[in-house]
Amino acid sequence: MKKIFFILSDIFIGAYLVMAMTSWNKVAPPTPRCKKVTIQIADENSNGFLTQQEIQRLLKKHDIYPLGQPLTIANPRMIEEELKRMPFVNKAQCSIAQDGHATIIVTQRTPLVRIKNENNQDYYIDDNGGIMPNSQYISNLMIATGNISKQYATQYISVIARYLMQDELWSKEIEQINVTPDLHVELVPRNAEHVVNIGRMPKINNTLSPSKRNEELNNYLKHQLSRLELFYRYVPQTLNGAVPRDTSNTLNSLYSYINLEYNNQIICQRRTSL
Repeated sequence: MKKIFFILSDIFIGAYLVMAMTSWNKVAPPTPRCKKVTIQIADENSNGFLTQQEIQRLLKKHDIYPLGQPLTIANPRMIEEELKRMPFVNKAQCSIAQDGHATIIVTQRTPLVRIKNENNQDYYIDDNGGIMPNSQYISNLMIATGNISKQYATQYISVIARYLMQDELWSKEIEQINVTPDLHVELVPRNAEHVVNIGRMPKINNTLSPSKRNEELNNYLKHQLSRLELFYRYVPQTLNGAVPRDTSNTLNSLYSYINLEYNNQIICQRRTSL
């Protein structure tokens, strides 16, 4: 009986060794790797600063660009978190399929206006009123200068710039906002040699919701700029007869400064050369 047991044990051990050696010599399947990366910038045609090359460069710098990496190592969450640290990124999503195709979708913060204040600070305000750092990139944006603190920029300049950019007429006409030492807001037309003073913006009521505060500021801008548009349309006609819709040349020849500060009157400063 013992002899049979030892014989069976030898057979079992031999079979196990043969199977183990066979499995050890078998070539392991290749590790799945990331074969393709697609980077999509959701609003690439806007005034944003991001490019696919910039995103790729950042991920390679931190050694997390997934192309060629084993799927077990490529980390979508880490890629998202690193992209969200970029000052120009609003949202970031990353997914990697089992076939090795990685998709990165980025929504960028869109700069609305560039701030260059009297303290030589240079930064951007985005379309949500947030502050963005200065960049090496060049973008054709409205500029705001003068006595502008960061609080004033986020509370007032962002609203003014958004209102101007969303209006068909003023988005073409106005290229610069300037804030005087006494917080009067001046607008500089693009193709004119006069400056328009729309007065001080209304004091913000902090008990109101952000939407209500913005509504009050927009109502003030609408009131003042409606007066300016009427002035552009009709005043030159009373002075020089009928003129075309584009009155910039006529106004340039007459005035250097147009003051809308007071509700019941518009005060114009004539050119000294006249």
